[in-house]
Amino acid sequence: MNESKSVVLALTTPRLCSLTGVAPSTLRDWVRTNLVSPSYGGGDVQRVPQVWSVRDVMVVRAIKVLRQSGVAMSKVRGAVRLLSRLSVDGQNIANAVLFYDGRNLYVVDGRSLSITVAPTGQAAFAEVVLTIALPVGMWAQEALGVLQPIDITSVELSRQRAIEKKAARLEALSAVKVA
Repeated sequence: MNESKSVVLALTTPRLCSLTGVAPSTLRDWVRTNLVSPSYGGGDVQRVPQVWSVRDVMVVRAIKVLRQSGVAMSKVRGAVRLLSRLSVDGQNIANAVLFYDGRNLYVVDGRSLSITVAPTGQAAFAEVVLTIALPVGMWAQEALGVLQPIDITSVELSRQRAIEKKAARLEALSAVKVA
């Protein structure tokens, strides 16, 4: 593997938790339930380092704020899907905002968007229904400032070894049950 492909700018789990304010145990639970996964490394494989990208930082912070605000888990998963499609290296990321209006999720990535509702019989007075606005672009910019170069070759090798060990243990267990 060449040098440029094996070293990435990313965050370790302790740095991610420090930056986002999410407890490591909470993050592990979100990974276990497939709410979020690291861009490189462990994922649901135990004892393998997890390496997190800028997009992962945005997703983790959004999950935290939405859950603290009492947003339904189905909407949180929808926000994760929306953010996973957002280009973090594009020009508009610095201004990107995730909006939740109590029913729908919107991502504005540098273009203007007006969200208003005119109640029946009150057309002259538009009511703003926006309840949550998450500055995901600002979070991405903040994360870009603290990224560290991480050699993912060793992370991926650790992951592969852990998967092979787990497969061997499962094979040994099934052999014992058959005997």
